[in-house]
Amino acid sequence: MPMEPHYSHANYGLSHVFRTGPGFECTGLSIFGYFTPLMTILGGIVDLNLARNHPWLGLRFRSGSHWDEHQVEIALRLEAYSRSIKELEAGITGTLTDYTTEEGPLEAAANPVHRLTTSGTRITGHILQTKMVVAYSTYFLHTLHILLNGKWDPISLLDGDDLWISSQAFVAATGHAVSAAEALSNILEYDPDASFMPFFFGIYLLQGSFLMLLIADKLQGEAGPSVVKACETIVRAHEACVVTLNTEYQRNFRKVMRSALAQVTGRLTENASEAQSRRRKVLALYRWTSDGTGLAL
Repeated sequence: MPMEPHYSHANYGLSHVFRTGPGFECTGLSIFGYFTPLMTILGGIVDLNLARNHPWLGLRFRSGSHWDEHQVEIALRLEAYSRSIKELEAGITGTLTDYTTEEGPLEAAANPVHRLTTSGTRITGHILQTKMVVAYSTYFLHTLHILLNGKWDPISLLDGDDLWISSQAFVAATGHAVSAAEALSNILEYDPDASFMPFFFGIYLLQGSFLMLLIADKLQGEAGPSVVKACETIVRAHEACVVTLNTEYQRNFRKVMRSALAQVTGRLTENASEAQSRRRKVLALYRWTSDGTGLAL
């Protein structure tokens, strides 16, 4: 486990409190403020996943509470990050008030156009950036919850040999998959071409979409409107990413998701079993197993 963070006051006349060591909360609009804390938490999730699946050490503790306690600790860090996002979003109102009260009523009446173009532009830019950071951070947050509670390998996910689909972890992961799709809608609203952070977003979009693909694959024609809407949002997000940063895995997964969506909505023009077999063949390219390649093709 990482060392506890150490707090110290600056010696340069500043009233801020600086923190050393890895943080787990969103602290600002820069990539170091909102993305680095998530990567710190992701490191813990990766360590936990590797330990659980260790060929002999993982089996030794699998029946005990060791890994469960570790998972609970990571979940608490994710909750802390979630609270920090809400605080960041709530700060928009304060920022708006600060900007709109910069000039008194006399100055505003004397030069309303200047106030509108100057203050209005600054307000819009700041709010838009904040909304984008909140939308992306919310999606990443739910994706990390999926990784913490779910299975990473797409083929193992579809096979379901260990009956994970009937576990409480599956229920938790499914809730976050739906919430992640809702966050995707906000991302596409504020950043239609998904150009805010294209080099980082794609892999999380892919990993966060596997579970919704599983749900669509299992429910097929019995899927409800919320599942159909979530699948459509995922397809649109992948299409936006392909336009901005054209990657092979996103093009492939877009086809897989489109096929599943067509099956869910009853618009599949080919044999269902053949379509499922073709989807599995594509997903097998990105297996997270000892002989898999992940995205390193």
